[in-house]
Amino acid sequence: MATPLSGVRVIDMTRVMSGPLCTVMLADLGAEVIKIEAAEGDIIRQVGGHMRNGVTAMFLALNRGKKSFTVDLRTAAGREAVARLAATADVFVENFRPGVVRSMGLDAETLTAAHPGLIYVSITGYGPDGPMVNEPAYDTVVQGQTGMIARQVGADGRVDKVRSYPVDKLTGMFAAQSVLAALYARQRTGRGCTIDVPMFDAAMYYLWSDVLAEMTFADGDYTRVADTWKGTGVTETADGRLVHLAISMKEIQGTLRAVGLGELTGDERFASLGAYLRNKRDFDRLTKEAFARWPTAEILDRLRAEGVAASAVLQPAEVMADERLTGGDFFLHWEHAQAGSIRQPRPPARFDHERQTPTVGAPMVGEHTEDLLAELGYGPDRIAELTKKG
Repeated sequence: MATPLSGVRVIDMTRVMSGPLCTVMLADLGAEVIKIEAAEGDIIRQVGGHMRNGVTAMFLALNRGKKSFTVDLRTAAGREAVARLAATADVFVENFRPGVVRSMGLDAETLTAAHPGLIYVSITGYGPDGPMVNEPAYDTVVQGQTGMIARQVGADGRVDKVRSYPVDKLTGMFAAQSVLAALYARQRTGRGCTIDVPMFDAAMYYLWSDVLAEMTFADGDYTRVADTWKGTGVTETADGRLVHLAISMKEIQGTLRAVGLGELTGDERFASLGAYLRNKRDFDRLTKEAFARWPTAEILDRLRAEGVAASAVLQPAEVMADERLTGGDFFLHWEHAQAGSIRQPRPPARFDHERQTPTVGAPMVGEHTEDLLAELGYGPDRIAELTKKG
């Protein structure tokens, strides 16, 4: 099957997570993504957590299917090479702090003036202007600034960060979505555009519908029915832990029957959705005590029989071993020249009911530099000279 973005060239001048996630999503959809790296490579080649043979799992996951073009952006010759490469591209993505690309002459105004069809994407912490423009931004810091951490309340009342990088990831996803919209618009108009995707803005948009829902009412006048962001947490069983969620009356009453409290299905406290919401603390207390009497496997069977969504709290190795979840063709398996045998999940979107098979393999540092320079018209002698000068 032809990939949706076949023929689209993307220049990826990003590093760490938000930008590389954006561009790997485009690569998975078939775009040719050229990763601009310094001679030492993206920092997450070395510091992205788990590593084998000098390459990290994080780098492999965020940079598969890309080409690596190494260049010293401190030199005029290096910047010229990137500008010439940008002139051949459809999309240019960068996640430097505001002002840095302008100092290189690789800013949106400069590149789009020479190439009006270019779609230029900047991922920043707080946007291209304003009082926060020069503030450093990291995922954890933005979690704290947006209320995300404040709403991660445990049973003991303590709060903590989300144990992932949700702000980086969703910012990258918003950026990829914006690129697709801009490519569609360019088909109709023939013009490119500039796109700014700030991390703070992306996080606030993401949180607004549930975690910050009450802020919708600008005058502060509203009725508190339930805090949807709290939901039902981890539940202790007789021999482990599970998670479950009941939203409809069928699921609420099914939960009561599953845990052996069927007599409460007629209790006026739980007779309607409104009554349940008003008395949810009673419901949680009663079911918590009941769950603790059941072995995990048995209560899961009972919940499933009632149509209630539930799962044991699985360890990663248990996830991999559960063929109901990951059987068949869920994973890609391939050999990487440096890291050896690799396994990664396929992209989630299925086109015409088929899982996608993107180009696998994250590039070695500078693997494609000479080929790309030659494509741009650099002769062998000039390439050798540039290489000698670093």
